[in-house]
Amino acid sequence: MKAKHRDDAKFEILYLHYREALLRLAHRFLPADADCEDAVEDALLRIRDHMDMVDRPDSPESERLCRVVLRNVCLNMLKKRQREVLTDFTEEAVSARTEEEAVTKAWQEQGEQYETLYNAVDQLDTETAEMLWLFYKYGFSTKEIGKQYGKTAGAVQQILSRARRTLKRLLIGGAKNEEQEI
Repeated sequence: MKAKHRDDAKFEILYLHYREALLRLAHRFLPADADCEDAVEDALLRIRDHMDMVDRPDSPESERLCRVVLRNVCLNMLKKRQREVLTDFTEEAVSARTEEEAVTKAWQEQGEQYETLYNAVDQLDTETAEMLWLFYKYGFSTKEIGKQYGKTAGAVQQILSRARRTLKRLLIGGAKNEEQEI
């Protein structure tokens, strides 16, 4: 019972200490205030279930854990929303004429390409993946990203360049493997 009480107290400190910062971070991924609130609550509840991983709620490790969990929750929300839009579009297009069926097929192929890209990005380390999302999907400049991660714009450019090379290698390697299977 004491361990549960201790975890509740640690969670309360963590919640009060990081909630506002997590909301600001969520706004970098999600445009709607309600979605940001939902993402932060979901992330905090996930962290609450694993409070045994938190030694001190106000430590840099706790902050990093909060940021990573929130980032994953936001990305999952975005992926789910994208799948829903693609599914809605696909369901409507299936009943359409031949020309519209071609458009549907193109959307499906594009969805598969996005899924392949998401899987490749997930293989990168967390910080690099976050930088890629911020730069390419959300239009942040290298200077803005550098400020967030305590790096220079040049260092961010170098990280992004290396990430592009790694993704190219992963994606081309995956395409070659698929051809060999056929």
